[in-house]
Amino acid sequence: MNEIVLSICIPTFNRETELMRQVSFLNDELKEVNVKIEFLISDNNPSSSLQYQNLDIFKNFHININKSNLGLIGNLKILTNLAKGRYIWFVGDDDILVPGILKKVLQVISLNPNSIFINHALINRNIITIERILSSNTETISVFELYKKTYGALMFITANIVKKENLEILFEFEKTLQYYDEYSNLALPILFQFINNQYSKVHVINEVLIFDQISGVSWSSQSSYVWSIGISKALISLRNFRYNKHQVKKLIFLQKSLLIHVFLLIKKKKSLSPFFWYFFRYPISFTLLIIKTIYIRIFNMKLN
Repeated sequence: MNEIVLSICIPTFNRETELMRQVSFLNDELKEVNVKIEFLISDNNPSSSLQYQNLDIFKNFHININKSNLGLIGNLKILTNLAKGRYIWFVGDDDILVPGILKKVLQVISLNPNSIFINHALINRNIITIERILSSNTETISVFELYKKTYGALMFITANIVKKENLEILFEFEKTLQYYDEYSNLALPILFQFINNQYSKVHVINEVLIFDQISGVSWSSQSSYVWSIGISKALISLRNFRYNKHQVKKLIFLQKSLLIHVFLLIKKKKSLSPFFWYFFRYPISFTLLIIKTIYIRIFNMKLN
């Protein structure tokens, strides 16, 4: 059977050193593989100093160089279109993978799951582990429960492996989604697992096999908007994929530190627009969130 089981796709931009390290690691991982997979790199820098065609390290990789910087999501779309595998695994060029990860991913793929979530840990710049994302051990989990337990981890592309056909559907409808803008666009990875698992469960690899560097996101300059309002706008688009209004609202207000992000953005940008967006769309839920947050803060102050 000649089917490509998995496409490992690396979006990159101005990270030559990190990319070379990641490619070297994946070449080593390939030695343990006996199924058909493919490796793709899409470079958002048309002037990259890397001479891909002249470096033996890239011989197993299909290389695409974009004519301009398409941004992260634009690059993910390009990779999705180029990929031929049944599953797509976007791998960040700067993320640290644990040896043996590819073999374990392929073992899970052999079970034909709708999608996979790989447990991981956050690290700081000194490679000190800060936090394990999923503390409980479970083989499968509903996407709602996974979101509740991990929240922002669904934005971490390297931890989420999904079926190509479902990504194609999401990207096809992307610009028709309600409240579409650049911030909800950057938050699209939060939807990958939801599109794959409305009626099924996510398969979890519980062992920590990835280390994610804090503040390593390529869109860090826009992170205030993405975390305060972009994710919520992206979640609303789930109404286009047979999620009901109640489910969407529940997801929005499950976001950890939602209110903190909103007020940090107001303080930083001197704009009340995020506050009013939540208040006029979800007046009761947002007001209750404010009251709950104030109550918890006062209660903690009394304890101290």
